[in-house]
Amino acid sequence: MLGTLLRTLYLAIAIMLLCLGPSAQAYAKSVPVKLFFAQDDNAITCALKFQIPEGFHAYSHEIGDAGRPTVLDLTVDNKAVESIFYPKGAAQRDQYAPDTSVFVYEGETYLFASLTQDTLGKDYIAQLSLLLCSKRNCIPINQEINGHIPQKLPAAREQPWYPLKQQVLAQNAQNNLAENPILQSILPEITPAKEAPLPPPDNFAIRLSPQYADNSFEIASLQYALLIGLLAGLILNFMPCVLPVLTFKITGMLLIGHKNKHTRIRLFREHNLAFAIGIISFFTILAFVLGGLDLIWGQLFQSQTLLLALIIAIFLMALSLLGIFSLPVIDLKVSQNSKNPILQSFFTGFLTTFLATPCSGPLLGGVLGWAFTQPLYILMLVFWSVGFGMALPYIIFTIWPKTVLLLPKPGAWMNVLEHVAGFFLLGTTIYLLSILPENKYILVLSVLLIVSVSAWLWGNFCGPEVPKIRRHAIAAIGLVLLILACNWVLQPADAPLAWQKFTPETFVNKLGKKMILVEFTADWCPNCKFVERTVLTDNTLNDLRDRADVELVRADLTQANAGATYLLTELGSHSIPLTAIFPKGTNSNTPIVLRDVYDKNQLKKSFELAIDKSR
Repeated sequence: MLGTLLRTLYLAIAIMLLCLGPSAQAYAKSVPVKLFFAQDDNAITCALKFQIPEGFHAYSHEIGDAGRPTVLDLTVDNKAVESIFYPKGAAQRDQYAPDTSVFVYEGETYLFASLTQDTLGKDYIAQLSLLLCSKRNCIPINQEINGHIPQKLPAAREQPWYPLKQQVLAQNAQNNLAENPILQSILPEITPAKEAPLPPPDNFAIRLSPQYADNSFEIASLQYALLIGLLAGLILNFMPCVLPVLTFKITGMLLIGHKNKHTRIRLFREHNLAFAIGIISFFTILAFVLGGLDLIWGQLFQSQTLLLALIIAIFLMALSLLGIFSLPVIDLKVSQNSKNPILQSFFTGFLTTFLATPCSGPLLGGVLGWAFTQPLYILMLVFWSVGFGMALPYIIFTIWPKTVLLLPKPGAWMNVLEHVAGFFLLGTTIYLLSILPENKYILVLSVLLIVSVSAWLWGNFCGPEVPKIRRHAIAAIGLVLLILACNWVLQPADAPLAWQKFTPETFVNKLGKKMILVEFTADWCPNCKFVERTVLTDNTLNDLRDRADVELVRADLTQANAGATYLLTELGSHSIPLTAIFPKGTNSNTPIVLRDVYDKNQLKKSFELAIDKSR
């Protein structure tokens, strides 16, 4: 009966969200479709242009793991056209199924078809079918255009979409050449793009030769990369993300308060070894995930859903340590006497490292930028070196465990320290909250209020002696409230207004015509926020603008952004913060790049160098 009640409630919520969403007819009218015909040397090109509204995407023709493909059915004189070419969509995680990868179209999109010369003067019918999706819902769109192909056509080479057509044909050449005679006839026009680790999004294919402001740690060999990776991993322990590390280390010390000296040393050694293995294990998994999916360092924090789940989990652990309730499975209270403290220490190190991944400390940007251009096994070695560097202090504690004797003897202070650790975890919650956009703070605090009420209800009214029906009812109420509150929080945030929003088309159009400063940032990147508050301030940027006319562009990687990720890769990096200054004129393809955390003097020197290159 309870299951039926929950299913009815979920269905009602789904219907409510669907009713709140916009109508399909309204969005069908906002997807304008135009058809163009032009004369090629050996064929006629048909270009279909459609505009996807901002905040929406359509699944591309090759959808990936999920979705409904975009399909163009074109008939001329009642005969179906088979030579239709679709651009490759931008890769991203599917927002409805985060464990799957999909390819999508965004903004202005072109599809192409090649026709024979005898189609001149014939009637055509074009039917476009796609699935238009936003954060809230998906709407199937079906558009039809019919008309007459003119006898006289403009030259295809003179059309603004011609370079994109060449790129799309090159993408299709490998698969379609052997069985497509029309493509064979126009093959001499095609210049296939070079293979790159990250293919450029549509309308955005540039090649850069970045010049780095600090070349002292540029990577030239695997041995040097491993050394720098070790040092970068060690430095991660001292970055702003060190708060979670200190929190969990203090919590771990509670597990070794044994009165027997030898037992205490053994527990101390086992705890630190398991903690270190947890760190290195996470880096191993991270290398497979980032290397296999072409993601950048810290990009897992693009998911506000994942970040909100972490905030709730850490907050629940804090409430548990403060005695509000007993958290199942991962309770860290000493009084619980964990049955498997080694496994608990392992997961503590694993979670600690995950919380530290938004930080990109000094040296890390350069070594990762080099590693992501190498084969997977080299990427794995570099990630292991970074993980070993971060785990090095705890490995030292494992080798010399007698340092535990420097700790106070166990006693009543342990219960006090347990509560102190709970407050540390509350501090960790605040740190994670700061990664979110500022307009989310009150919303997330409201969610945490609901979480605390639910934890209090569980702690006071859901003990082992309570009937199951009451426990299930309270759990269901808390879960429903939490789902509704999280859905409220995860509504998309507005883009910053102070900077120009990065788009590939706008960037390419302005490149070389004026000086451009591009800052790569994300709400999950605390070092980016540090740079923005200390270096990229209004006063500093106004001083730079007094020296030269510079366009300020912000490439936001909080959510998946294929164009910005591609540009970041072209700049030789897979981590942020990163700021690039593109000179005006012929040197626009040799930007000055500032990686990781930098100061105002470095920014001003780089800006002066960009001015010199603009002359």
